[in-house]
Amino acid sequence: MSKPTKMHLQAAKRALMYLKGTVNYGIFYKRGVVSWSSRKQPLVTLSTTKAKFVAAVVCACQDAWMRRILEKLGHMEKGSTTIMCNSSSAIKLSKNLFCSSKDQVADVMTKPLKLEDFLRLRHMLGVCEVLDKLNT
Repeated sequence: MSKPTKMHLQAAKRALMYLKGTVNYGIFYKRGVVSWSSRKQPLVTLSTTKAKFVAAVVCACQDAWMRRILEKLGHMEKGSTTIMCNSSSAIKLSKNLFCSSKDQVADVMTKPLKLEDFLRLRHMLGVCEVLDKLNT
């Protein structure tokens, strides 16, 4: 918004007050558990995909916690939990999250490595001596 007014500020404050008041709410149904929460994410992401992925991961963690609590109360949940996410990019990210350490090129800049690993990762980055390229 290029020219916010007092009315915009009031609407934003009202929305924030509503969200602040709903932080600790959840719903329990007889046929299963449904949880809902509204809170600021504990970290900053640089894309909507990553933000929605983080939200889905938090949901999965909360599911694991709820399952343990329900188990202690004598209620065993059978089957898997379906987590709904409306971002196809975040869903794709969740299916292909990790890269093995041997292929993690960023390690060359962030970790102490054995010489052979350093040289291999440096080569994967495309870094080479300028003299080598000039002679070929």
